[in-house]
Amino acid sequence: MQGSKTWSTPSKTALVTGASSGLGLELCKLLRKKGVRLIATARKNLPEADLVVKADLLHEREKIIGLIEKEAPDLVINCAGFGTYGPAIDHSMDLLEVNANAAIQITLAAAKAMLKAQKKGIILNVSSAASLIPMPYLALYSAAKAALTSFSQSFDAEMQSSGIRILVSLPGQIDTDFAFRASHGKYRQMGGMNKDWVAMQIMRQIERKIPYEVLDWKVRLGVLFANLFPSLATKLIAKNLRERFND
Repeated sequence: MQGSKTWSTPSKTALVTGASSGLGLELCKLLRKKGVRLIATARKNLPEADLVVKADLLHEREKIIGLIEKEAPDLVINCAGFGTYGPAIDHSMDLLEVNANAAIQITLAAAKAMLKAQKKGIILNVSSAASLIPMPYLALYSAAKAALTSFSQSFDAEMQSSGIRILVSLPGQIDTDFAFRASHGKYRQMGGMNKDWVAMQIMRQIERKIPYEVLDWKVRLGVLFANLFPSLATKLIAKNLRERFND
């Protein structure tokens, strides 16, 4: 669905979570270049913005919710999140809390604030290609992102008539420190999509109000392969991800 490119006007306010590094930081840079009033939130290393808020989504989520209720931003980008490689039985439910529950709660709060302010707006949730197929050794992360993807599509259908859009973007591998952190320093990913390019594609998605987008053509081929040969695909993924955390 096409929409007017309104995000270059200084009268707009945007809030970005996970703004300290990687894709979140690149999105903040693009928004600043467009003259948007920027609110940046992260746990640490906050970037330049009109308003910065240090907050941990696991323990200090209400700080961001309160800010959204006060500011009623025109654009909210949920970019915060983390992953951990390894067996699901060894992982904390914090993976679901941050990657799914926090983003969903912020999305609901932003939609309510927009409705109360009687304004149209956009909420974009950064999900993951990991939400599309089984991901052994990344199970809780992929489950959280699957929930976020499904919620975003469903909630978008509910809110369209109010002029509020909930978009979801599903990147593949990006040239960030995600893999290094997820492996606790044991694996550094080579290659991946350029984070600057991914940020530009997400801004294009926002400007055109595209509800759902898988950014990497290799991911689309991988999903097709997984649907055709599910057992083989799951074995290959398990082997690949196991090598990222095993000594």
